[in-house]
Amino acid sequence: MTGLQNSQCPLCGGREAGLFSRDKHHCYQLCPHCDLVYVPTAERPDPLAEKSSYDRHDKNTADGDYGKVLSRLTGPLLARLAPGSVGLDFGSGPGPLLAGQMREAGMRVRTFDVFYDPDASVWYQSYDFITCSDVLEHLHSPGRELDRLFSVLKPGGWLGIMTQRYDHDTGPAHASAHVTQVCFFSDASLHWLARRQQAELMLLEDDVALLQKSGN
Repeated sequence: MTGLQNSQCPLCGGREAGLFSRDKHHCYQLCPHCDLVYVPTAERPDPLAEKSSYDRHDKNTADGDYGKVLSRLTGPLLARLAPGSVGLDFGSGPGPLLAGQMREAGMRVRTFDVFYDPDASVWYQSYDFITCSDVLEHLHSPGRELDRLFSVLKPGGWLGIMTQRYDHDTGPAHASAHVTQVCFFSDASLHWLARRQQAELMLLEDDVALLQKSGN
């Protein structure tokens, strides 16, 4: 393991991270500024290993149980959107089930996935909402990607997130389940994000959060 050779936080850019924990796959660092727990750069999988892992663990099948899981995000989001709102499903995977749920509810949704749907034209328009389900924990540069998402989100628009948040007592308990999970947000991390983006944060469940971009 590489330990603390690279301690720059991929969310806020801070360089004062300390060791949080270790498991059989990685060591995990904790940023004192934004509270993100993350795997150091040298221990993250390369793109080929990532793609191979995702091909074996397709989250976006037409599975009824997973559809119910997603509804815990899409339901609260739909309750806050006007009919016909335009959205982006970021990290949609090879078979975007979440986008399908939103379309069935009358929303217009584009999709983007760096491995399965890398259509760069999605970044040349703005959106009423963006969804990000089971994605944040896999991002190698979450700060940069979240800045990009907020840059195309309209004032007053919504970012809907599904990611299992950790706490300092239990740590990122789901980390070792998938070696491509390299970033772990806490409540404090999402509050930091809301302040950075001047957004209102709503923590709905242990793994569901909504952020509304300032209307100004």
